[in-house]
Amino acid sequence: MSEVQLSCVISESRNCKVAAIDDLVFIIGSGSPEFSKEIDKTKEILRGLGFDGYFALLSEKEKGLDAFCDKICSKIRSCAFCVVLLNDPIAHECIDKETKESLTIHAPSANVYYEFGIAVALEKKVIPLIRKDMKPPFDVQHLDAIPYANLEEFQEKLRSSVKATLVKGIKPKATVKMPKLGLLLVDKDGKSTKTLVAQPVITKIQKSEAQETVANAMSNVERMAQLVSDINNSFGRKTPAKDLVPIGIAIGNRGEIPANNIVVFLEFPESCELFEEHDVAGGWLFLPPNAAPTYGGLDVDDEKKNMAEAWLERLGNDRANKDFDKVYVKFNTEEEREFEIKALIVQDNYPETRFVLKVVVKPIIEEKTE
Repeated sequence: MSEVQLSCVISESRNCKVAAIDDLVFIIGSGSPEFSKEIDKTKEILRGLGFDGYFALLSEKEKGLDAFCDKICSKIRSCAFCVVLLNDPIAHECIDKETKESLTIHAPSANVYYEFGIAVALEKKVIPLIRKDMKPPFDVQHLDAIPYANLEEFQEKLRSSVKATLVKGIKPKATVKMPKLGLLLVDKDGKSTKTLVAQPVITKIQKSEAQETVANAMSNVERMAQLVSDINNSFGRKTPAKDLVPIGIAIGNRGEIPANNIVVFLEFPESCELFEEHDVAGGWLFLPPNAAPTYGGLDVDDEKKNMAEAWLERLGNDRANKDFDKVYVKFNTEEEREFEIKALIVQDNYPETRFVLKVVVKPIIEEKTE
């Protein structure tokens, strides 16, 4: 990146409307595996003190001014402060001024210094650290990088430096406004719950010579139900099998701001089989008014029939829940059993959230004789 490009980046960063994220700390450092432990420990220490450490490493495909501005420059602009690791195993040959001997030294990469320079230009609070066997160039030696000899000393000095930064008025998370999404299961009656109790009916048929007698004994209610089922099936609407359990989801936002581009992933145990509601309920003919989708349905994965997905463009924080259409689940058990559903919610700009929801299945065994 040229000096002109760097100037443009700083100028654009100063002018861009990026709200400060009070718990975001930008980590500047080398992506070399030799220093991966320092990066991991930095994130761990920051997390323990209430901050979210962000370390950007651009891939070959992402390299360019746009990616630099999006993943690095804007993040430095919006962060609470920066931690800089002035380490990189790039060898440089030089001559010792006193002994006149040839020396090999290690120095940070140019990318580290570009990001370091942006942070300084934007007047960000910077905590620089460097391993004792490395020496920074003369133009930043006056910034008093904190030396460390090993990983244990690194942790101690970084933790004390961050705590000193907090004393100077930088506070974590307390003022951060963000969505807080919750997820519940919805039963056949529209009730939302974390643990759903289901009673699928499993029919066991036994052969008998008295088939005609059993048929004649069918009640008028059963005859009418069978007639409705036959009519619905003839018009393309199927009657859900009694061993299928209808399950929906309700998603709510109790955070301080709306959430955007929300995707919900549900993973049932592999022994389960999912069916989309329109496959079971069969199109739109003769559907009751409340069966029409209002916020989108749960789509079953074409290949993995035990997984479903739902999508929502925007969810404000002004109402409790938004419901989705249901999926019908076959649990394949004849005994009472508890099943866990793993749920993942992904949204724009905020960390993903995970849930574990439960379904207690209490099958009803119905025996029939034919």
